[in-house]
Amino acid sequence: MAKKKNTKAMLRYPLKYYGDGKDGDRLDDYLYIRVVNYEPPGLDTVSNTTFGFGSADSARNAVDIIDRQGPDGKLRQIQTIILPIPDKIQDNNGAEWTAGNMNPLAAIVSGLSFEAAKSENLFSGAMKGASESFSNIEGAFNKDKGTVAGATAGLISNALFGQAGINQVTSRATGQVFNQNTEFLFNGIQIRPAFQFTFDLTPRSKEESDVIKQIIRTFKYHMAPKNSAQPAARGAVRRDSGTREGLFVQAPDVFKLEYRMGNQEHPFLHKFKVCALTQMSVDYTGSGQHSTYADGTPVHMKLSLQFQELSPIFAEDQDEYFEDNGRGVGF
Repeated sequence: MAKKKNTKAMLRYPLKYYGDGKDGDRLDDYLYIRVVNYEPPGLDTVSNTTFGFGSADSARNAVDIIDRQGPDGKLRQIQTIILPIPDKIQDNNGAEWTAGNMNPLAAIVSGLSFEAAKSENLFSGAMKGASESFSNIEGAFNKDKGTVAGATAGLISNALFGQAGINQVTSRATGQVFNQNTEFLFNGIQIRPAFQFTFDLTPRSKEESDVIKQIIRTFKYHMAPKNSAQPAARGAVRRDSGTREGLFVQAPDVFKLEYRMGNQEHPFLHKFKVCALTQMSVDYTGSGQHSTYADGTPVHMKLSLQFQELSPIFAEDQDEYFEDNGRGVGF
């Protein structure tokens, strides 16, 4: 049986007190990182009246609420790490928009389908719409028979030889093309770009050296997937899949990040959703050359972490955040 690792419940670098503002304490800014078990989003829809699935973030928050209702009312977490505020603090929000084209013929067919679907009588709605639409097409074609001839030739050429579409032939023949009705259209949601942090670690004592070593080991340990054929990891929830061990690999633990000032949420900086640690690197020669203390601890190290949020940001998330406390700039 593997020996249980001896790790403190809270690791902090550097080893100094982050004041809570009482008795003249200085209010330090820092990055507060909690390691928690991953909760899969599941396959149930949010409610019986919607088609949206729950997210990993909502699943995680639901577990947090349950944990807070326990005897001590505290949030269950595996590990807590406190690091200084990194350089280049930034957030990037976006939505996916793209240019969309639809020529008049396609628009007519789409409009027909849309109006017919809204009609109480699907068949009569479709027939009425078709009659009106083709009447408009006939009027437009009668005004410019040359363009119609070019479009017809384009269709025939494309069908027979796979070359020269409608627009190419009509452009060559008449100098015109179908109106593509180009519009910049909403095309979907985006996960925010990864958050990348780099920390300079320069141990100034044996105790601080040990803490840095534990911080590095903790990140490495909890970002790694779990082999279901092995005993459950410390603090991890082993889900019984009902199958032979080793058939599946369990997801790594995830991280809840928060900028803090003293013992409270930072009053300005942005918030995070639950994140996965996707990349981690340690440069043990932070100053460009190998230099260690007598016990072998490197004098200067650089810890680089890349976190990726599990869920996209919706307007409702921003709304809920501002309604709750109105602090900061939101997600």
